[in-house]
Amino acid sequence: MDETNCGIGILGGTFDPVHRGHLQLAQNAAEALHLKRVFFIPAYAPPHKQNREENADHRLRMLELAVEDEPLFCVDDREMRAHQTNYTVHTIQSLQAEMPDEHFYFILGEDSLRQIRTWYHWEELLSLVDVVVSSRPGVDGDVQKEVDVLNALGYHVLVADGPQLDISSTMIRERIATGRGIRQLVPEKVERYMRSYGLYTADEERIDADFLQGVLAESLDFLDHKPYSGWAKRLKKTLRPSRYRHTLGVVRSAAFLARRYGVDVEKARLAALLHDCAKHNERMYFDRLVACGRLSEEDWHPSPVFHATLGALVAEEFFEVDDGEIIHAIAGHTTGFPEMSLLDQLIYLADAIEPGRDYPGVMALREEAMRSLQGAVFTSMNDQLIHLLQTRQYIETMSLTSRNGIWMQAKAEASR
Repeated sequence: MDETNCGIGILGGTFDPVHRGHLQLAQNAAEALHLKRVFFIPAYAPPHKQNREENADHRLRMLELAVEDEPLFCVDDREMRAHQTNYTVHTIQSLQAEMPDEHFYFILGEDSLRQIRTWYHWEELLSLVDVVVSSRPGVDGDVQKEVDVLNALGYHVLVADGPQLDISSTMIRERIATGRGIRQLVPEKVERYMRSYGLYTADEERIDADFLQGVLAESLDFLDHKPYSGWAKRLKKTLRPSRYRHTLGVVRSAAFLARRYGVDVEKARLAALLHDCAKHNERMYFDRLVACGRLSEEDWHPSPVFHATLGALVAEEFFEVDDGEIIHAIAGHTTGFPEMSLLDQLIYLADAIEPGRDYPGVMALREEAMRSLQGAVFTSMNDQLIHLLQTRQYIETMSLTSRNGIWMQAKAEASR
């Protein structure tokens, strides 16, 4: 065969989701036939599969991500644009009408070739275009026998040799649904996209993805303006990089929850931005507060939660925050209070479930946060107390009274 580029390959399918097996199939055909391009054509509503149009946008975007770094491959979205069931024979006809001087090869896997006689107007389809097929592990039958039968009927079917990957879209969906990894089965960009949108996951994971998407959509542009730009600059200097990233995650989470529960977004952002302002600098800030008369040496009681009450004073004294509600929310973000405002609850919870948090139960907590702010706060307090008991750590009295207080508060509201 002539070594020059001699045609365009067409690889259609549902791509639900696209995986490395699809890409290898296209690569095998391209190398065997010296193709100059391969068009991936995703189906909007495939006639042999139900309800795939519901995730058509996601399937299209994943396919675009999968091929965007492959100069030989491209996505043709004509079937997606049609927003209806399209048959392959019609798609081939439209391509040939648009590019009458091109020679097209229809790329199939062995499993699809074995089912070709069930396709709409399959005889017409095979008379319109050459077919190139590649066998796939796990499919019964000899691909060459199928090719010989079709060629004996007068059609033109070729075999493309090359590496074969035993991967299917069904396998990937099942692995995701059961919490197993797919890193080697799909391109990295596709994996990230699926996880970002919670595709093919259990309900809890989908809700978690909804929360994370909502949080990450929150803008941080306000940090470019005074006085917040100065505060952010100071926090970058005093906080560790990981703690500053956590702070920005809390800011976004707080803003997202504030919109959801009707809390002042500006106050939520400011309380979140400064909630850890004293973290890892307790002694330095304590000494400064003693020097200005706000504290005495007897007030020094370092503990894992000390930075919260100290941070409230730091926010007031050195960041010049004069809003009592913001100060109160900062002070209570570690232990809570027996009676908590919505802002108090929101900052406490945002600290616990921001995107950087990764611990057993965090997805369930985010799910509850999407339904009930107060319920999620109570669950978070309860879980934290259980963790401290199990690990034999000291429990602050305020943590216990706050947990009981939020429970009584919820009970009182439920009885109204």
